[in-house]
Amino acid sequence: MILSIPGTETPQDAPVVAAAVAAWEEATGRPHEAIIANSGATDANILRGRGLPTARIGMDRIGPDAPLGLDFPSGMNVVDIRDAVRLTQTIVHTAITLCTRERSIT
Repeated sequence: MILSIPGTETPQDAPVVAAAVAAWEEATGRPHEAIIANSGATDANILRGRGLPTARIGMDRIGPDAPLGLDFPSGMNVVDIRDAVRLTQTIVHTAITLCTRERSIT
């Protein structure tokens, strides 16, 4: 092994996680469910390791109703525009929530 990055986690009550979950629920119209058994090797893990609370947001692979069949190349290189719109809405809503929230000065 040449490089190892320790696992990290942002607490569920952190503002960025709470905002991202609320935004995702609004964009999808359903309660958030944590996705488990994913790879932890992401930029979010590196950012958290440097002290920046981070929520990991992404899209599923194309679904069964997508115009192309799911195989490895298309699963890695094709996006369902409906999922891209939901992801964009989630990111924008999260950013607006975080940038407009009240902050206490200590």
